[in-house]
Amino acid sequence: MEDVVYLEKSDAQHHKFYELAQQGEAVRLRWGRIGCAGQRRMVCLSTPAEAQDWARRRIAAKLRKGYERAKRGARPYRPLARPRFAETTQGALFSLEAVS
Repeated sequence: MEDVVYLEKSDAQHHKFYELAQQGEAVRLRWGRIGCAGQRRMVCLSTPAEAQDWARRRIAAKLRKGYERAKRGARPYRPLARPRFAETTQGALFSLEAVS
């Protein structure tokens, strides 16, 4: 049996997910921006108990960082609102939002 945990962090600066699935001594990770395929990684440990302990520690770390348990597909993709910058005649950068 495969245990899957799906976490999301969505606020003004973040819109990302972290998925962890443990099956036997293997732990499959997937992470990235919500609405995108994301990156993948497989971690193989010595025993199923060691894999389960490793997975629990990863989940706890993500929850401490502000991730919350969620249902995959419940939140749509959204672009991040980042300040736009323009160059002045002297070459310095300034935010267009600050000037508007």
